[in-house]
Amino acid sequence: MVDSGNGAGVLTFVPNRVQGSPCGPVFYYLRFRATDPIPPHPSVISSVRTIRVYDSGLPCCIGRRGDVNYDSNGLGAPTVADLTGLIAFVFRPGAPLPCYQEGDFDSSGAIGVVDITTLIGYLFQGGPPPADCP
Repeated sequence: MVDSGNGAGVLTFVPNRVQGSPCGPVFYYLRFRATDPIPPHPSVISSVRTIRVYDSGLPCCIGRRGDVNYDSNGLGAPTVADLTGLIAFVFRPGAPLPCYQEGDFDSSGAIGVVDITTLIGYLFQGGPPPADCP
């Protein structure tokens, strides 16, 4: 942690395979505490932040595609929550998608309306399950 001296600081954290897990994300909880002992207004500010680390050495898609929100560590079958996350990703720029490969149902390398349609077909119309990961 580097104190910039202007009310801001910079934390550099570069995770690798040692910090991640092949079976799911690892969470680090950081507590920052800043103090300013200079009178007339000494103060203490505290904050807690979470860093989520995936194993960057392995692909996200471990078994079958579909666990878009990664709540089952990439091993669960798709649910309505996954569909909601996929729709948000496609139609709201900037919406997070923890594991991109999990949402690429047609293996095209990009996520779009076809992937949403495929997931809807599987969840509500008895369509084929998403393909296994390569």
